[in-house]
Amino acid sequence: MKLMMLCMAAFAMVAGEAAAQDRKQQPAVKAPPDVRSLTPTLADYTENLLFGDVWAREGLSPRDRSLVTVSALIAGNKTAQQVGHIGRALDNGVKPSEITAMITHLAFYTGWPNAISAVGVAKEVFAKRGIPDEAPRPVAADLLPIDGASEATRTATVNSNVGPVAPGLAQYTNDILFKDLWRRPDLSARDRSLVTIAALIASGDAQQIGFHVERGMTNGLSRTEVSETITHLAFYAGWPKAMSAVPVAKAVFEAKEKTTGSAVTESSPKIEIMRNGSQPAVQAPAENFTGKVQVGSRFQRSAPARIGGAVVTFEPGARTAWHTHPLGQTLIVISGLGLVQKEGGPIESIAAGDNVWIPPGVKHWHGASPTAGMAHIAIAEVMDGKVVEWMEKVSDEQYDSTKAK
Repeated sequence: MKLMMLCMAAFAMVAGEAAAQDRKQQPAVKAPPDVRSLTPTLADYTENLLFGDVWAREGLSPRDRSLVTVSALIAGNKTAQQVGHIGRALDNGVKPSEITAMITHLAFYTGWPNAISAVGVAKEVFAKRGIPDEAPRPVAADLLPIDGASEATRTATVNSNVGPVAPGLAQYTNDILFKDLWRRPDLSARDRSLVTIAALIASGDAQQIGFHVERGMTNGLSRTEVSETITHLAFYAGWPKAMSAVPVAKAVFEAKEKTTGSAVTESSPKIEIMRNGSQPAVQAPAENFTGKVQVGSRFQRSAPARIGGAVVTFEPGARTAWHTHPLGQTLIVISGLGLVQKEGGPIESIAAGDNVWIPPGVKHWHGASPTAGMAHIAIAEVMDGKVVEWMEKVSDEQYDSTKAK
């Protein structure tokens, strides 16, 4: 249990670029060279406005922005853009199984062709990241409980409005869509509402948005989160679709205020539990590591928190490149034998149970010993959008140059 808690608080010391998941601490994004060359104004907006400001706004976490963005891209069948954003979603804490659950969910809301196209993109991204085939699959579990009273009202409405015209559609809506799909535990009801709202806005289906905004707020979405979703989608679905969603959301907000007799309040903070095994280990990027290194139990939190982490496992001889951390780094060795060295200093041996502190700005590397593997929890904090500054790799000569003390 203690190890589990440590893992939950640890920092993913990989692709430090991707580990900074703080609302205002997203890694810098550069516009593609063709965009910079042909339309420099669009490149400036992309770098400074979209990724420099919109993605950093308060009110919607980076994870939620990824859910919203990927949903909009699936709704528009924008497969070329899905590649980067599915990867970004993984970096922002969306599980592989949640991505596949989202694709399945959106088959019902954006059409089977769009969902099937997204499956191919997700498979490509998972393969490149070394995510095993079984990781995205849903874990067998009981369906989520149902609210009998509200479900009875919804069913009656569907039977009354849809049944006389399309009885088959009414049956599928009641028996498959809401009694099965919405109750599957591989995606929370709150997240299903979020991706549904995003897809409907992106598709321009304004008539359906009101019901799902109200349902989403019942499922735990706050007014601010709904508002930020609309704002975010102005950039990914276009201003007209976002503007069309505004009066629909406004009507829902006002109706809730009348019902409660007060302004819509924000949902209270929730304790989040990341279950053991929910994030399968992935291969660390070759540009920042030498040898075989696996990263698992990744964790990052939004402002005002800025700590994040992961369990990093090195096979014998594997190590990081030289790097620094703006606010320093703590390593907690949990198994095996390892090595750590600051620039100009001796190579030090570390073993299970050891805690290592690397001060801010100190150039260093760490990894396994030549003959034994090592696993540690790496913990660090983000400052000004950066958690790590990667440098050159540790050469074989440097690795073997000095006997560890």
